Amino acid sequence: ILSRGEVSRRLRWIAKSRQLPYFESASIVAPECLEFIRAAKPDIIVTLMHQIVKGELLTMPSRRIINI
Repeated sequence: ILSRGEVSRRLRWIAKSRQLPYFESASIVAPECLEFIRAAKPDIIVTLMHQIVKGELLTMPSRRIINI
């Protein structure tokens, strides 16, 4: 789960309680964000950002990306 802002507190708690990888970033294409995603090898990526998902990020999840 990738997010930032006020909602991230709740998402962080949900992720932690379900042992899901969680990362906060101001930019979805920041090198440290992409590194985190590569290491997690996700099936699904859920973002809560007002950014365009593009480039390498589109090929990272094995299933899909959900941008809320």
